[in-house]
Amino acid sequence: MNKECFCEVDCDKKTDAAKFAIFAWEAGKIPRGLMQLETLRGNSTNPQTFDFPIIIERIPGACAETVIQNPSPLVLKSMINRAQELQKMGIKGITTSCGFNAIFQKEISKTVKIPFFSSSLLQIPYIRAVYGNKRDIIIFTARKANLRQEHFFATGTTDISNLHLYGMKEESKEWLKMNTHFDANIDIEVLKKDFVRLAKKALNEHPDAVAFLFECTDMPPFSQLVRDTVGLPVYDFVTMTRYFYNAVCCAL
Repeated sequence: MNKECFCEVDCDKKTDAAKFAIFAWEAGKIPRGLMQLETLRGNSTNPQTFDFPIIIERIPGACAETVIQNPSPLVLKSMINRAQELQKMGIKGITTSCGFNAIFQKEISKTVKIPFFSSSLLQIPYIRAVYGNKRDIIIFTARKANLRQEHFFATGTTDISNLHLYGMKEESKEWLKMNTHFDANIDIEVLKKDFVRLAKKALNEHPDAVAFLFECTDMPPFSQLVRDTVGLPVYDFVTMTRYFYNAVCCAL
């Protein structure tokens, strides 16, 4: 199993210093555009995102095809086996670098005693409890066409009314490159403009929305830009992971 240790503190690259692990796609199966996004602070696999050490566990066979398009039982089995191994090693929590792993939430979480939080979609029940069940929530996802009811059901949301989906693949030509041209570079500045444009469009179409939620773990680098643009909270992979880390590991 490929492993990386990202430590903001001095842990001498020892994985036992990390308390949280992130399941990521297999090396070599990541489009160049996504690798560009991984260089941005806020991305799930960027070491600068967190002020606590994490390890990246690259799952064999995990990629867009086996997680987003056709969720693979073999990838699920690999995740379950590795989650159980990490628990024995002393890891206190596990998340993933793709929100579409929500489809595996129930199967994996029931096999370990430590928290497994697959996707930022897990925050929807929390947002609804805070703002009210019938309030509008705007959701940005990497691929709207692939985000199905099953992903919401698996993460605790059985009523998908008042959830308004916008797919970056469908709304941004720059984001689309990562799906159609594996070796293509993307223009980050163009992506920023696309996020601003789409946030304004979404809020114009749903002016009563109380919050945005980003499904994709590559989107948090743009969260503050959207907050500043529309003046609403943005929940994402980072807000979720920090919440669980603070609950499990943080000492005042």
